[in-house]
Amino acid sequence: MHDIIIRAAVARDVPGISKVHVDTWRTTYKEILPEEILKALDYKVQEEKWNKRIFNKEKSDEFMYVALHSGEIVGFASGAYGEGSDIGIIFTIYVLESYQFKKIGFNLFTSIVNRLISKGIKEMTVSVFDKNPSKFFYEKMGGKPYKKQQVIIGGNNILEISYIWDDIL
Repeated sequence: MHDIIIRAAVARDVPGISKVHVDTWRTTYKEILPEEILKALDYKVQEEKWNKRIFNKEKSDEFMYVALHSGEIVGFASGAYGEGSDIGIIFTIYVLESYQFKKIGFNLFTSIVNRLISKGIKEMTVSVFDKNPSKFFYEKMGGKPYKKQQVIIGGNNILEISYIWDDIL
């Protein structure tokens, strides 16, 4: 797919970001999370969360990129510099199911890494559900598993695995 554009997210992107967020949760996590949690996801609620988190700077060090195809947001990624540390964080990489395996996730990942490197960050982490197939993407990109923990989502215990890159240069 050659006509994908990756750029920094702006406030007007929030409805598209929220749609990708909800839609990817519903497809990616359908075997991981209970159906009632996925059905309860709401585009407007996600818009409010993303507006507050990124554009009203709830997390002042967080940044986001979007992937566009024909002007439509088909993926996004967010990261941060790591509060008071020199470790970068990938919070999200979400790509609509019909656009997966077309290097969009790779390009979003690279955008996050390049931004971290530009700030002098050399290490990076990401956490994903252990049953999420995207964990293999992070392994392919050189992430090494370093921690497993239980997280609770909607009263359900979900195993999460964290990956680290010791040197992203």
